[in-house]
Amino acid sequence: MKALSLLGSRFTGYTGYYKALEYVNSTLSSIGLKPIFLQFNATVPLDHGALIRIGNDTVRAFHLYPNLVALCTANEVSGQLVYVGRRSLAELARLDLSGKIAVLEFDSDWSIALARGARALVFLGPVSGRESAMKKISMSPIDVPRIYVDEGADVLREAAKAGLQATIEGEYEWKKVEAYNILAEIRGRSEPEKVIVLTAHVDSGSIVPAVAPGAEEAVNVATLLHVARLLVEFRPKYTVWIVFLSGHWQGLAGARWFVEQVMFSERIGSEVPPTSSSTSIFRRAIASWQSTQGGFFYGHRTQGAMNIYTDFRPSLIGIVKEFYERYPNDYKAIESEAMRYDATAGMVFLRSFNAGYAVSYSQPFYLDSEPFQLAKIPAITFLTFQDPRVRTFTPNDTFDRVEWRNVEPQVRFALFTVEKVLNDISVAYSGSWDSIKPRRTEIDPVNGGFGYLVANVEVLEYDPTVPTLCKPAPNYRREAVPVNCDVGFNRGGGARPPSLLHRNFGAN
Repeated sequence: MKALSLLGSRFTGYTGYYKALEYVNSTLSSIGLKPIFLQFNATVPLDHGALIRIGNDTVRAFHLYPNLVALCTANEVSGQLVYVGRRSLAELARLDLSGKIAVLEFDSDWSIALARGARALVFLGPVSGRESAMKKISMSPIDVPRIYVDEGADVLREAAKAGLQATIEGEYEWKKVEAYNILAEIRGRSEPEKVIVLTAHVDSGSIVPAVAPGAEEAVNVATLLHVARLLVEFRPKYTVWIVFLSGHWQGLAGARWFVEQVMFSERIGSEVPPTSSSTSIFRRAIASWQSTQGGFFYGHRTQGAMNIYTDFRPSLIGIVKEFYERYPNDYKAIESEAMRYDATAGMVFLRSFNAGYAVSYSQPFYLDSEPFQLAKIPAITFLTFQDPRVRTFTPNDTFDRVEWRNVEPQVRFALFTVEKVLNDISVAYSGSWDSIKPRRTEIDPVNGGFGYLVANVEVLEYDPTVPTLCKPAPNYRREAVPVNCDVGFNRGGGARPPSLLHRNFGAN
């Protein structure tokens, strides 16, 4: 985990990401496995960095996460520096920011400086937390240069207070990059035809893509590598696929492509029967933890979706009770409103299997298990769901800040549960293969269906001079994209259309 978090940014497409893939590959190979790289394309905001020149001083800077398609590149931007700090709207009324470069503390309200006419925004670190980081992203494509400075913040702060002139030179681009999922197979000793898939995403995310250490996200990768070592030594009953996904922050691109490339391949359904997918997401825990089905990216929590977990729910009741008895202290650390054992009544309460969102979440979570579930493959995520995760998606998510005392109980319960499934797959699913064979479409007007399609997308340019009123946009080409959809009907009776979310299309 420490090694992964020190590789640099693991944002998909960045140098640290490719180093992480090589680290995973090397580790799996060292224990006797033969990893397979499954390639797909992802379009990412690739930051080459920026320099702020103030007289004889030069300060290094990085771009912020885009505002939708607007990169907000700081390229040859010159002007007077003005220190805004954390000033209020009333205080800013006395400042002339028109055409100037506003310098703000990171936890300030940047929209005020923007409204006052600033031509570029420079945020001074450190980042105060995840909530503040997310507020730096607009859901409108506002294309105003936004950059981040940590080392050198004091120099820039004093220069702005003095009203010095500065020039920002930066490079930031949308780039289609090669991304990879890694699959390693551990053949089962007695029932190798049955497969259990264990996954974790290897990439990281940050409000500053070029500074995404992702230490908390690396817990998942480190745990799965540990599991792989154990399974090689103590060969499992069933075949296990160890899968490291990529493109988590690109609309679950890696998970979507894995389902498309692997789960819908000809091998599935003939050579490989029922498959269960288990995705691990461990964070800094507070006493709120659960195993969950379906997340917020697609919001596929219909009754039909929950029905594919009818075997796992009673199994989990027994697992929670046994875990309470064997590891009482660890149980106390993970107990939550979603998963709770009442020792007096001898009852286990599970709310995460209810349709809709029956428990309160600290934030929307995008889960790599979601594309599996939309193809009607039982898929479980282990999730710390009420932790605000103040360092996630920030440059502050570093190894030295991980709270191990909170991580350990989660890892122990997740592995405790996985071990039960590895010993008896009926714990997760006991039905026939046909009932959970990956579905392209399954319409269920009552309970909500399943859908997994491939859309051929072409970027067009409006042109009133041609009969079709549009023509192919230059430097773009037609591209196939996996699309997940909930095939059912709304309460009002209208059909739900397929959804294509968070997908960026880059030039060739």
